[in-house]
Amino acid sequence: MRRYDGNAFCRIEQLIFMLNVILNTVSCVISGLLSYAIASHFYRKERRSAFKQDVIFPIKNIARAPIQQKENLHLSTIKSQYSYRYASDKEKEVIDSFIQLYSILSNETELTTRVKCLRSYFEYALKCSGENDLRSMPVVFDGEIVDYDYPDELEYLNKDIEAILTEELTNDDINTEDELKAIFEKYKLIYTNNKINWFKNYPLSQIVQNSRHQRIRKEYIKSYKDEVDKILALDD
Repeated sequence: MRRYDGNAFCRIEQLIFMLNVILNTVSCVISGLLSYAIASHFYRKERRSAFKQDVIFPIKNIARAPIQQKENLHLSTIKSQYSYRYASDKEKEVIDSFIQLYSILSNETELTTRVKCLRSYFEYALKCSGENDLRSMPVVFDGEIVDYDYPDELEYLNKDIEAILTEELTNDDINTEDELKAIFEKYKLIYTNNKINWFKNYPLSQIVQNSRHQRIRKEYIKSYKDEVDKILALDD
């Protein structure tokens, strides 16, 4: 007859107890990991949902509409949203590039570009007549001349050019070239009494079309269109 071994039975009970402890521990760990994974999934989903609602949707609406200067503040507000931090690096790069070009083009309109073109032509014509020092007003700091600037009398030239170009949009009877000649003659007297044949060698349309300012703006517009496509392609 086999003799009962009490020590062996105790060891078996201890082994079973340890196995139960291990299984319970593993079960708790797995349950915790699953809970964490599920919570993380929904948390990420919630963050992305907030990012799309606060950032992606409004920016896409702006990208689909014509450029307006007032939207610059709106774009700054969108970018300052708390959920913007949930954007990926690629999304931030696309959004930042779009906002930068939007800001440039909202300030650099067709009208302001034409004004710059004609202001450059005015200075070019003066230099061709022998007036090379257009920045003739000394800038004094602490009793010393540190730089030279345009005379104060030239301050309103751009505004006068803009007024003529703005009137051209609504008044079909205006002779834009003659109006500009009169303005140029007025401001020319700040520098010289020499006769200048305005627009003789370069007609008004050619001056605007071939200007460096116009070329730069066209490059901005091309880049902006590319950025709009990237914005509209963002996942929403």
